[in-house]
Amino acid sequence: MSILDRLFSRAPRGPGAALLGRWRLAEADADLDIGEGVLLEFRRNGRLLYTTRAEGRERIVRLTYRVNGDTVVAYQPPSPWLERAKITVLGADTLIFDYGGSHAWFERVRG
Repeated sequence: MSILDRLFSRAPRGPGAALLGRWRLAEADADLDIGEGVLLEFRRNGRLLYTTRAEGRERIVRLTYRVNGDTVVAYQPPSPWLERAKITVLGADTLIFDYGGSHAWFERVRG
């Protein structure tokens, strides 16, 4: 197991616990190339499933994540590439991800 794998395998605590569950993209700034039909699933084991749906097809990317304060950091093993976004939690059902000034809004998927 690499150092990055060990670092990212910790279960979220504190503010990161609010991320747990499934989130559907509601809206994103035009300059973000997020895709359509995006669904995020944050799991307790530090795993993140990033699903996109387009043209009747589904693509799932398996990521690992951790939370540092108000920032979520994700990466796709074994790549050293990291993605960072500041998180704002609005109540129990809305997340805002800030990618250096560009924003994406996600709504919790219930049931």
